[in-house]
Amino acid sequence: MTAEGYRVLDDQLKQLKSVERPSVIAAISEAREHGDLSENAEYHAAREKQSFVEGRIKELEMIISRAEVIDPAKLSGSVKFGAKVTVVEYASVTCPHCALWQKNTWPAFKAKYVDTNKVRYVFRELPTPPVDVATAGFLVARCAGDDKYFQVVHQLLATQQEMVTGSPRDWLLRTAQAAGMNEQQFADCVSDRDAVAALEKRIQQAQAQGVTGTPAFFVNEQEVITPGSSEGPSLADLSTAIDAALAK
Repeated sequence: MTAEGYRVLDDQLKQLKSVERPSVIAAISEAREHGDLSENAEYHAAREKQSFVEGRIKELEMIISRAEVIDPAKLSGSVKFGAKVTVVEYASVTCPHCALWQKNTWPAFKAKYVDTNKVRYVFRELPTPPVDVATAGFLVARCAGDDKYFQVVHQLLATQQEMVTGSPRDWLLRTAQAAGMNEQQFADCVSDRDAVAALEKRIQQAQAQGVTGTPAFFVNEQEVITPGSSEGPSLADLSTAIDAALAK
């Protein structure tokens, strides 16, 4: 990554450790003083945010520890800064198959290709049933900000079962609060007509490209499918397509 990219990640990590982590610990301590934790909304919201913060800290620490800072100006010959292979994923936060891919394949895929800058990874939203819930989930991710977008998406995928066993609204609200939003900001976010219209345009673009289900993966515009898989393409099949493209 570039020096500027490294600096941005390092600043985020410092902010999380020096500000966000102490803040959420204080919020948990304060919430404990309110009594019975089983019905203590402030306590559960604070614990959810703590999980969110600690997960992001671990993710940033891993990325930074593996990062190689490169000066594009010093690259020469046939080597070019940036990936020549683009991997596009279409997914939905309410898609159980996407959640399985996120849990079982994403960590290894990310370590092998994303963290090493071997591919340009592009995530595209394609809400699946219940579409209104998936739409709201993506709106929350965007409202959280560019630096927290994937944190929200990954959190929703990782906790997707809560949507099934409980209230979808409560599930979304907890995730929004963990990302730093209050209930009014959450309500405003998911009712933003302009944001909904923009998402509908992205959905139409995906459908125009022939994408009808999730998860769907394309390596340099060529779809990769693992026959019989219930959770999207395997790392082996993705690697076959990616490595072949890298070798060209």
